[in-house]
Amino acid sequence: MPLDNKSYRLCFLMNEETRISVKTSVGDSEERNLLDSIGQGTAGAALVSSLNIGCAIEKIFKYKYTTRIGNLKLNSLIFQDDISKMNDNIDQARKVCQKFDEILKKKLLSVNHGKSKYVLIGNRRFRKSIAKKNAKKPIKMRGVTIEEPGKEKYLGDIIHQNGCQESVKRQLGKEREIS
Repeated sequence: MPLDNKSYRLCFLMNEETRISVKTSVGDSEERNLLDSIGQGTAGAALVSSLNIGCAIEKIFKYKYTTRIGNLKLNSLIFQDDISKMNDNIDQARKVCQKFDEILKKKLLSVNHGKSKYVLIGNRRFRKSIAKKNAKKPIKMRGVTIEEPGKEKYLGDIIHQNGCQESVKRQLGKEREIS
């Protein structure tokens, strides 16, 4: 869908004379003026990225829920380029990794294996059972085994394998007890 003149002008004005530098693996680049473009670090880039990823998720998962908490049906959480996909079993998680990999390849995007992780949430017996299955056939993306750290930070919050209470404790710090 093409942009109307008013929207195009707004995008132009938001990015006019914007100065940016790009973080790379060897440090920050030199700062430059960004002219009439949607570049890394701009408001437009965040919007375009969110729309791009949102459309890809909608296409591959078709809004079908893959888990639930009580009556609440859940599929995925997306914020810009951060995606959390919730599943009820390890086979779903394997399929999700395969689907993510396919869509990333189509969009010519790479996988950040350092940020690609999963957290098992459930009782100890459940986690142990899944760990055994995963040891025999690990969850992989592009041939690299995906880690299970027991807890993960997602959008500033801690998601812990022992559930909400432990997640909140970790967020607030171990020295503060939750009553």
